[in-house]
This record gives sequence, C-alpha cells and structure tokens, in this order.
Amino acid sequence: MILTNYLILGILFISFGIQICRIFFIRRWGEGSIKKIFKSILFVAITAVFGNAVYLSVIQYLTWKSSQLTIGLLPPYASIGYFLRYAFVHFWLPNVFSLVAGLLVFAAANYFNKKHEQRFFEPGEIYVITLSFFLVGHPGWIIYTFFVLLLCTILSSVNFLARGRSSRFSLYYVWLATAFFTIIIDKWLMGSLSWLWLFKI
Repeated sequence: MILTNYLILGILFISFGIQICRIFFIRRWGEGSIKKIFKSILFVAITAVFGNAVYLSVIQYLTWKSSQLTIGLLPPYASIGYFLRYAFVHFWLPNVFSLVAGLLVFAAANYFNKKHEQRFFEPGEIYVITLSFFLVGHPGWIIYTFFVLLLCTILSSVNFLARGRSSRFSLYYVWLATAFFTIIIDKWLMGSLSWLWLFKI
C-alpha cells in the first residue's frame, strides 16, 4: 500500500509540474498538447493503479498459499471464488469507485463545457479533474469534493470582493494541489472523521 501511495503522489507531482510549465508546452507544441499530455497521464495512472491491484492480488494469493493457516482458502481445498471476491473487494473495488466518480465528473464537466462553448475550463483541465478524483481514491473523493467546493466558495468570494463584481476565475491549479492535500491528511481524517471512513472498503 505504501508503494501505491508513492506512485500516486509521484503522478500528482509530475502532473502539477506540467501544469506549472504549461506555457512552455503550449509555445512549443501548441495549446492542444496540454490536453494530450494529461489524457496520456490519466491513461498511465489508471493502468498503473489497476496494474498494482493485479500485483497485490498475486502477492496475496502467494501469501495464502505459503501458509498452512490460509492454504485451505484456496483451490483445491476451496473455491477460487472466495479468493477472487476477497481480492476484488480489497484491491480493486476502491479503485473502481474512484474511477467511476472521476468519469462521472468528466462527463458532467465535458457536457457543460461544450454547452457553454468551452468557457468553464482550460485546455486539458477536465482530464486534470478526472485524474484528481481517481487518484484520491475511495472514499477520499468524497472529502476531496468537499474541499474543492469549499475552496471554490472562498476563492469566488475573494474574487468578488477584490473586483467588486462577479467574474470568471479558474480553478486550474486547485485540482491537483487539493488532491495532494487530501491524500496527505488521509491518516488524520481516518481518526477525526471516522464516520466518513465507514465508506472505506
């Protein structure tokens, strides 16, 4: 699990670095390059996380097989179905939940952005949002949503007070930073918001 956390944080760091350097990418390869880069990162992240789930499942199988206490849970002593259910619930299902959450947000954001002539999001930003929802995991995406809404309210209020009128502002740099923050305080949340972590698989 520690390896998974390092992997996720690494992807977030790389993605945030690309965000910061986006002017370089736009000038060198055009505005569409940012969208392609984050689309690729999202694909790599999904592949890496589920690849890690495969790895953990194999390790769990070998661990059970090597112990006299748990070998009875595996074929030929028991149905393979028990192990598959165990592996799915512990290693796959949390990732499935966060991926579904990310894809739902992607669909909604993409729909409204197209409906309003690409007015809401920067190029590639929708992929950044989806990536963030996926990487914070389950049930991290729930508290992540809360943090984003809170920051959106605060920034909107500050923007209104500073300009004296309602105007558009971007959350482009907020998504990944908030995702990183959510993951870092994960341990603290498990103790302080125990009711939320009842959703944890």
